[in-house]
Amino acid sequence: MSGAKTIVVERNAVVGTPVRCAEGVGEYLLGLAPFRIPKGLLRWRIEGMRFRAENLKFELKGGFWEGYTIDRDRFDQWLARLSEAEGAKVLTGTTIIFAEDKLDGVKAVSLSGDGKETDIRAKKVVVADGADSKASEYLGYDLRRRNVGHVYGMELRETELGESRFETIFFGDFTTIGYGYIFPKGNGIANVGVGGELSEGEAKRKFFEFVEMREVREKISGAKFGVEKGGPCPLEGYPPPVKGNSILVGDAGNQNFKPFIEGVIPAVICGDIAGRVAAESAAGKAGLTDFNARVKEKLGDYFAASEAIYREMAALFRSEYPSRHLLIAGISSNLIKPDEISELEESEPAEIRKTILSRLGRLDQ
Repeated sequence: MSGAKTIVVERNAVVGTPVRCAEGVGEYLLGLAPFRIPKGLLRWRIEGMRFRAENLKFELKGGFWEGYTIDRDRFDQWLARLSEAEGAKVLTGTTIIFAEDKLDGVKAVSLSGDGKETDIRAKKVVVADGADSKASEYLGYDLRRRNVGHVYGMELRETELGESRFETIFFGDFTTIGYGYIFPKGNGIANVGVGGELSEGEAKRKFFEFVEMREVREKISGAKFGVEKGGPCPLEGYPPPVKGNSILVGDAGNQNFKPFIEGVIPAVICGDIAGRVAAESAAGKAGLTDFNARVKEKLGDYFAASEAIYREMAALFRSEYPSRHLLIAGISSNLIKPDEISELEESEPAEIRKTILSRLGRLDQ
């Protein structure tokens, strides 16, 4: 907080609930986090990722593909406690219902919670209320091009899938600009879902189509469906994060890594930068636009690669190329580079499959 008086506004009654994501984090990002994440929050070790597209199956392990699944509710509650330990006041069950820029650079913000309304004056506002952020609307951000997708999934219990050390990603016609997933969490628990350029209702319908696919149905046979997990996810068209005295952070600012919309640790990193910049700006020691430069310095290469992959992935999903799902699997696994797509997009499926497997050293399959 850098000495700044801070109020955290949390719309849910309990921080971190309901869970709105698939709960996966990449190990390669943990070293970039602004603080050490306790091992107890890293629930289940992941050794790699398996890919499924049409008749193609392959896996990648180690390095970039290693990670963990977490309990997102416990993780977010830990972050809230850290904030409180640093002096922040966390208001749960509270939402922003109005915000207005003042000439002196202070924002008048109205909050609703506990059945009453409260007005506060904030020198800086860090907006982190998700992909479908309402606060950014109140603060006057241009959201006309914002493309919000949705994820819908369920927690499965009493399933052998929960003991796997591999996440599995599926590409196919069951979704648009997205994928199906199975993320194991240990102790017989796994998250299964579908995400993409879908409305909330479409995501739920596509989920039930996905779990009826033969390979998925066989994998989840005998499992018990538990709680729903999912919500809006950011795709493209989000405005620049800094406007006046406000900063968009996390999914509200589309700060995640495609193609898997990995946003937990990027949001922590960007949130830490935003908090520091906001405090320095309030004290007259920095400008809010410093946020952009600091994020670029720390995560710029990751965001550039993410944007390149997303552009090709979106174009392929919207195309009618018969091999589009194989190509999407190829660029998502980094076995095909985005700049190779134009050479391969009209190739026969067998040729694309051969290209991917050759790069895995598996031409015998």
